[in-house]
Amino acid sequence: MQTFEHFCARAELIWGGGVGIGGVMLNVSRILFVVGIALLLVNTLLNAVSTGSFFPKDAWISFGESAALLIFFNLGVLFYLFRVSGHIRKGIFSGKKYTRILVPSFLFILCGHLLCDHLLL
Repeated sequence: MQTFEHFCARAELIWGGGVGIGGVMLNVSRILFVVGIALLLVNTLLNAVSTGSFFPKDAWISFGESAALLIFFNLGVLFYLFRVSGHIRKGIFSGKKYTRILVPSFLFILCGHLLCDHLLL
């Protein structure tokens, strides 16, 4: 974030602040979400071929639960992004905010494994 701050100073721009998002698990959760969408599509197609229905209820409920968990774990990131962007639009200095997923890493890794196993079943 210091690089952006220095760039603004040299370019004679006003530094409004920023959000530093930490944690490799953010990338892992994004990958798992894309995998979940792919599995949902495959499950939907297989269900359509075998039963003629394009709406496998259990698969959609499972995907909805996974998406809700992903949103819940990223609430801190979303909160700071909205807060800082609001301050910058108003011309208010927001400072530097650092955030990560709102659970300890060891719990998130456990949840990631469980979610991954759940998606693959």
